[in-house]
Amino acid sequence: MSNRIDFSIKDGIAKIVFNAPERRNAIDLTFLQEWLEAAKACAAEPTLQLIQIEARGDMFSVGGDIAAFVTNADDPDPYIPRCIKLFHDGIEILQQLNTPILLALQGAAGGGAFSLVCGADIVIASRNAKLASGYTKIGLTPDGGLTYFLMNLVGQRRTFEIIALNRPISADEAKTLGLITEVVDPSELDQAVAAAAKELAGAPPGVLGDVKRLLVNAQHATLREQLDMEGEIMGRRATYDDSRARQRAFLEKSKK
Repeated sequence: MSNRIDFSIKDGIAKIVFNAPERRNAIDLTFLQEWLEAAKACAAEPTLQLIQIEARGDMFSVGGDIAAFVTNADDPDPYIPRCIKLFHDGIEILQQLNTPILLALQGAAGGGAFSLVCGADIVIASRNAKLASGYTKIGLTPDGGLTYFLMNLVGQRRTFEIIALNRPISADEAKTLGLITEVVDPSELDQAVAAAAKELAGAPPGVLGDVKRLLVNAQHATLREQLDMEGEIMGRRATYDDSRARQRAFLEKSKK
């Protein structure tokens, strides 16, 4: 990685940190090249327990770098489609890992950054955070899976409203809508994120990934198909030594 994104893996936690606060963490081609490399590095880590996405500075990300879009508008190798492919390939890799994604949100998240917020499993936000689509203001439609993730969170009518009207959504409203998990004071954000990361990374290996698989499958499965998948996964996990040890420990504790 160079300087737009800081990436590290330690104790089963992959940290993807947006590192260009002077650019408001704008998403351009360089950023997205690093984004895809970070996603590939996550996929290559067999003991990964958590993906944590955060940003340096007062703003999570303004979204797409409009100046770069304009400057490269006549590039013979179309600039925006190249950006989209890198962005989408990285998102697909991270989502297919079935590893929980924890996102720390401070300041604004616009455009593609809004998509990342909606695609995370746990979002802890500073009280001053805001979300905005912004795409249609500049004649574009959403990318980054926004129409997929947002639809699953709030339904078609509310998704259309959010995208069409581009009205900023406060952290408290976003929590009410189900876009954010927890809202804390700005001074408490780092502590709250660290506590959530510790709990998520400390879960039995793979169990939260299996929960994610079940939830994704439920979006298109029949009841019978979902019941069968639940039975298959729970039955498989019941044979694990770790699971059996945890069950015995729970039973012994309940006897005291």
